[in-house]
Amino acid sequence: MAENKNVRRAALDILMRMEKEEGEGYSNRLIDSAISKHSFEGADRALLSQIVSGVTERRITLDYIIQKFSKAPLSKLDRDALCLLRMGIYQLRYLDRIPSHAAVNETVNLARSRSRGFINAILRSYLRTDSIKFPEKPDAERLSVTYSAPRELCEKFISLFGVEKAESILASYLETPALTLRVNTLCTTRDELIARLESEGFECTPTQASPYGIRVVG
Repeated sequence: MAENKNVRRAALDILMRMEKEEGEGYSNRLIDSAISKHSFEGADRALLSQIVSGVTERRITLDYIIQKFSKAPLSKLDRDALCLLRMGIYQLRYLDRIPSHAAVNETVNLARSRSRGFINAILRSYLRTDSIKFPEKPDAERLSVTYSAPRELCEKFISLFGVEKAESILASYLETPALTLRVNTLCTTRDELIARLESEGFECTPTQASPYGIRVVG
């Protein structure tokens, strides 16, 4: 578990820096720097990227959920405590492969002593809750919380496209795109590579736009 703790510490450091400098646009550079600094590989490398990117993308939704359980306004919380709560809720809500107890314990262990009880209570309260009730009206507020998009953007989309189309667009922003590979035909054929990937558990589809492409899921 030491590796995972280091990964979460690195994720916290990145999110804290982004919070301080309000620089969401350069998260990829910070992730790359942390991977190089700590020599993260494989699952650790993927977890770091997933936590930082996921918390950034889902921030509005995560803050809405945290506020449901926090008596204090989020603006009054220590920045590190708020970042840790976002990390913890993100792992519990969106990362199925991480056991709940590990997500809670590793998050709490990163907290300063004065914040540990508070963070532990929020995360365990979330675990005991069957579901979180999101806003139903107005539509812009509902879409903002559901799809973690700024309310102003939701209002603009609704005015341009209507509620149903706006929701479809916002939902597409959160979809993970399939990986597309280009086959090196000097080494193999597309059919041979598809067969090899499928034998290893990947779902593959030949691309229609190119005779050399494969869309891969898994």
